[in-house]
Amino acid sequence: MDDATTRLIVVVALVAIVAGLTYVANRFGEPKHEPVVLGNVSVPAGVVLFSSTECSRCKIVAADLRKLAVPLREITHELESGILEEVGVDAVPLTLLVAEDASVLWQRAGRLSAKSLRELERIARLHGLTRTDRA
Repeated sequence: MDDATTRLIVVVALVAIVAGLTYVANRFGEPKHEPVVLGNVSVPAGVVLFSSTECSRCKIVAADLRKLAVPLREITHELESGILEEVGVDAVPLTLLVAEDASVLWQRAGRLSAKSLRELERIARLHGLTRTDRA
């Protein structure tokens, strides 16, 4: 092989590595969302899930959240789009833990890992936001 062929192989390999790393980061990295401020939007203390009826990931997140001992309020785009717009939600699912004073204690976008669910329930318990029944 000559120098030009070797250089071409090295460049192609580097491009493939960068493309692969970008794919992995996008596929398995945690999605991000700007911090939500509820402002004048009144929601009960506990977990607030912003979702859409068309979103399969939202259904999975909602099912996982229903298993926790934390009150859940789901706000769907199709039924309450004004609320999503008012607080700046531009991607679903988006999960918040809201304190009694309406401050956001915890926020995650996308599907929730088992670790995130444990963390959410732990923080809710610390702030007295858990319930005794799991109905």
